[in-house]
Amino acid sequence: LQVRAVDGATIRFRFQRRENGNWKLEDGQDNLICRINRRVDGWEVKDPSGDRMARVRKSENTTTVSDGMGKTVASTTADIDGLVAACLEMGGVESLPLRGGVMLAVMNSFGSRQETR
Repeated sequence: LQVRAVDGATIRFRFQRRENGNWKLEDGQDNLICRINRRVDGWEVKDPSGDRMARVRKSENTTTVSDGMGKTVASTTADIDGLVAACLEMGGVESLPLRGGVMLAVMNSFGSRQETR
């Protein structure tokens, strides 16, 4: 998945599924922004050096987003996709509107597929 700038030509972000089922986000110059790794109970977002930035936990009725220290930053009972929720905590994406754009692109492309739940 590529997220392009308003001009339609410039690639801002590349979101790729890796062979092991995990995901990575790169900027338009192929620099790693973060990795999103599958966990038994959801997803874990790690920075390029491997430090945890966030974690998304899915339970039967709740999706919870925690920061790198484990503090809950958001929680919902809505049936939101775990991979989509992980986009909110991509610290390498410099602004919340851009994170929202990546989140919408992921949701439109991958939302409700079993591998992203």
